[in-house]
Amino acid sequence: MERRVQKYLSYFLDECSEYSVIGFFKHYDFAPSEKSDAHVALNKCLEYMCSSSDPELKSKASKIKKTLKDDKYKKDINAFWVSLSQEKKKQTLENRIKIVEKKSKLYDAEQHATMKKLVYEQDNCARENFRNAMIKPPPTPRSRKRKSENWPEHDKNFKMRLFENQSESEYEVDGSDESSDEDDMVDFDGISFDTFTETSKTEGDRWTLKSGEKLRDLLIRMTSKSIEQAKEIQMQSKGIKLDASILSIIRLGLSSIIDLSSEFSGGMYLWFGEEWLDLKEKVLALVNIKQKKFEGVVNGDIDKLEKLCNEYKYWEARDFIHEKLKGRPNGTTLQRQIMKIYFFIMDMFLENPYIFVNKEGKKQDLTEIEFALKVFGPILDIIFSDVQHLVKLKWGETVSKATSAGRKIDLQIKCQEGDMELSHSECARSTTRVKLIKDRSKCLRTNKCVLDQFLKHNLSEDMVENSAIFGLQFADLYGQVIGIDLLDEGLYFGFEGPSFRFPTQLNDIAILRQALEVLYYFKDNIVRKAEALSRLNISNPIYKNFHTEIVSRPHHRKCNFIRPTYFTPKGQLKNEMSICSREETFSQ
Repeated sequence: MERRVQKYLSYFLDECSEYSVIGFFKHYDFAPSEKSDAHVALNKCLEYMCSSSDPELKSKASKIKKTLKDDKYKKDINAFWVSLSQEKKKQTLENRIKIVEKKSKLYDAEQHATMKKLVYEQDNCARENFRNAMIKPPPTPRSRKRKSENWPEHDKNFKMRLFENQSESEYEVDGSDESSDEDDMVDFDGISFDTFTETSKTEGDRWTLKSGEKLRDLLIRMTSKSIEQAKEIQMQSKGIKLDASILSIIRLGLSSIIDLSSEFSGGMYLWFGEEWLDLKEKVLALVNIKQKKFEGVVNGDIDKLEKLCNEYKYWEARDFIHEKLKGRPNGTTLQRQIMKIYFFIMDMFLENPYIFVNKEGKKQDLTEIEFALKVFGPILDIIFSDVQHLVKLKWGETVSKATSAGRKIDLQIKCQEGDMELSHSECARSTTRVKLIKDRSKCLRTNKCVLDQFLKHNLSEDMVENSAIFGLQFADLYGQVIGIDLLDEGLYFGFEGPSFRFPTQLNDIAILRQALEVLYYFKDNIVRKAEALSRLNISNPIYKNFHTEIVSRPHHRKCNFIRPTYFTPKGQLKNEMSICSREETFSQ
């Protein structure tokens, strides 16, 4: 007996109920580079078994040779090697990403230390140099030259510095807007932050910290302090843009929002010190952020699909779904929707296995719109297909009427009748830190506007207690549910729901189950809000014509808790530090 045969024959000698070619390759853990050696080893074993006097070995060899002649099984074998190769490249890519993320954290720590040093620098000579540099008239950019000629001299230098030190804003300029930059430029130097701190509108105990300080008072104080520190940084670091995370936190503070996910370097969690975890626990106990697991027939179907895919029997898995879907519906709506989604995903990957990752294991360069068109959109359309009488999905930078600033939203979910908005979601092409933090800040604030509009109606006590508005934040093939709720006077809390990921290839399809469980949890929350609003008269055309304005006040307790939302004024889009001149919006 050859040494090679002796080494690999043990697979067929073990007491195992089933033997297969793919099982042989997996048992000996052949690498993609050993594909030819693996096939040679298999053929040598089969030759020995066929010439053996043992009838059982001959029978096994005969069955395996028969499967090797099956064209469908040949495709499965080829798919096994392709998937194995892609899995190895994916692992290499993930290791590289971990190294990059580690380096990124070190860079963030160094950047934070540099900013801290600038904030507390008190050298009088340095201050004088900054002051002289700021007074000196800057060169006029060509695109702004004509407009600057009409400005008073004392305004000109200030406004030109705003344009020079511009930082990216989340605002999308509307072509119909006719307001000029000057309209929003107001001197607030003589206005104190405390001047606009409004006293409580309602009776009763407010949320208080262990120190005895009211939670809202601390939020106001820390937002004011962050604004002053941001001003100091900008004054001392001429020409350097502020970290977008600092500006995002300030916008949330000015909107009366405490973001419980703000646990990054310099995040909101630092404002509350040792009381942060207790505060987080108290809030999360009041909101439901746990999705339900699939059960029964649906769970059984998914188990069957995952088993077939784990054995690289992708075409057989596709046929299984097709059998479930063809003919008249004989299952629940949920079961058919789940099967449609799996069929869509499998069809997409069988047609193009490299749609998200190329043959070298590198990510394809896709835009956020392409991710939405290829994955998010079709899946959410199927999930919401049975409630189209209640809600409609609006994709692609649509303007929100709930936000007074008219922000553009990647995905709006609205009531089918009327213009009531139920949810806002944002998409991004990559998982970069700055983009994710900015999208989170924007999404929480726009969903706060949706929440405020929702609370202006006469709602049942149950809906008032469960008033949280949910949205989705997508980046690459990753996603997370986020929510916001109003729990005390002038205190909104942003919180994280479950996160999920869509598969990059068919050998990754097991993660789709958890993603769908999360998305159906999201759907249930949307539908509850839509059903509550449908029971009111707001969609009745007769009622709508006589009640175009909201005059009456709702009777529930949260109607007096509402506070305004901060968005960067249109005239200040070129410099986010103009936020610091708008402190009064926060406490109205």
